[in-house]
Amino acid sequence: MATSSPARTDVALRAAHRGDLERILFLLEASGLPAEGVEEALGASFVVAQRGSALVGVAGIERHGGWGLLRSVAVRDDQRGTGLGRVLVENRVEWARARGLFGLGLFTLDAAAFFAHLGFERVERGDVPEPLRHSSEFQLICPMTASVLLLRFDESGAQRKAQMRAKYANAAVRALGNGRACSPDAEGVRFGAAAYDAALLEGVPTRAADASLACGNPTALAGLRDGESVLDLGSGGGLDVLLAAKLVGPSGFVHGLDLTAEMVELARANQRESGVANARFLEGDIEAIPLPDASVDVVLSNCVLNLTSDKRAALREAHRVLRPGGRLAIADIAVRGDVSPEDRREASRVLGCARAALEIDAYEELLNELGFAPVGFVQLKRYAASDFTRLDPTLAGDAPWLARVTRDDGRFESVFLRATRT
Repeated sequence: MATSSPARTDVALRAAHRGDLERILFLLEASGLPAEGVEEALGASFVVAQRGSALVGVAGIERHGGWGLLRSVAVRDDQRGTGLGRVLVENRVEWARARGLFGLGLFTLDAAAFFAHLGFERVERGDVPEPLRHSSEFQLICPMTASVLLLRFDESGAQRKAQMRAKYANAAVRALGNGRACSPDAEGVRFGAAAYDAALLEGVPTRAADASLACGNPTALAGLRDGESVLDLGSGGGLDVLLAAKLVGPSGFVHGLDLTAEMVELARANQRESGVANARFLEGDIEAIPLPDASVDVVLSNCVLNLTSDKRAALREAHRVLRPGGRLAIADIAVRGDVSPEDRREASRVLGCARAALEIDAYEELLNELGFAPVGFVQLKRYAASDFTRLDPTLAGDAPWLARVTRDDGRFESVFLRATRT
């Protein structure tokens, strides 16, 4: 499992083994972290960072039922400030997601802000999941003054991607068979071509519009110009790519990237029918974009970022492929204020894209951290109780979760997001 670390090219990560124990304990002691239980937990759930023959970092997970306890995150003094700590944590988060854990918890005396930037949230001790309460760190090691933080997973990244592939493959197959891609019980397909002015759709194959799972029209937001190079993340049936190709003209070019082979096939069929030459469709993951650094002027995304398990990775990749001064234009579902995971799940049964939507302040903070500025939002619509009951007439209008997610004019909203790569 040796991989180069993004923190610095001469540092590599690998699974820990018994021969590392002495050096791991030395690192933990130097960092003032507890060593109890490390020997028993050591194995694939621990990762070490190695520079040459020196062990310069460590992070581990103890499994307790369906939860993981993130512990022993330490880096050598001369590696602090290089980003190695972040790399170690992100590696363990990915490891935990891939194994279907419900989430990660941790206890810290002085690094709560660091972990909060990585998506962990402070909770009270009484809110710690029951399996983690039985850990020795909770019961014996960490003092009552320690902060408790949680990172909850609705499901593993691998599971989420598999589900998305299956759902959108079905939508694409239906569209290729001249059926409508949208169905009233398919999560995430509540908006479609209704987000576009009818005049814009002239000349676009009907099935491209029918297969649109949009929550806005980012091609209008982006202010596309003649000759620009554009990338559409999660291009689906190709609607935004085909519209963007018209706007950038013959001297411009548009790439469409989608996770699902069937959607790529549908988009290519729509491209052939429309006669658009200055575009191409690629199968791939928006968390690992198959394009060179600084290769496009504009990145578009339409109701896709909310679906990703690792939004940081996707937006970091968008920043990587944009040229300096390049523009990010996203239409998405976002959350304003605090909504519990349980209420998100209920809302997602109706609204579709609600479960993993980012809170607006967190969206802006993440984009600024990754090197986007300025960041601006245009609110398209807030979802009131009447919107939920219209979408699902069987829904009881007095459901407690519905009251919570529609208070203060509504927690969920469709937004346009603008940002520029610095």
